[in-house]
Amino acid sequence: ERLPRALSYRFLLCGYLHFLTMRIIISAILVALTCGLASCEMTEQEFYEKVFEEVDPDFILDNERILTSYLKCFYGEIECNAHAEVVKKSIPDVLATVCGR
Repeated sequence: ERLPRALSYRFLLCGYLHFLTMRIIISAILVALTCGLASCEMTEQEFYEKVFEEVDPDFILDNERILTSYLKCFYGEIECNAHAEVVKKSIPDVLATVCGR
């Protein structure tokens, strides 16, 4: 009825190896998910930094022609230039996060 000692050790070893393998796989998945989410967040953060570091608000506010152009773009009255389009698309998110990014 009883298994030979060598055979029972083999079952224990196989079970332990299976446990370690599953633990390593689960750990690898968690690390990959964490890194993936962190890189997405950093990418989004870097995007906002890049977009808004190129904006000189004083220059735009002091230049009536450029200010009018940006405002008409935001209201949809004229076609936006590339930079104004990116800023326009970012406005809802900026307002929703209260400039928290």
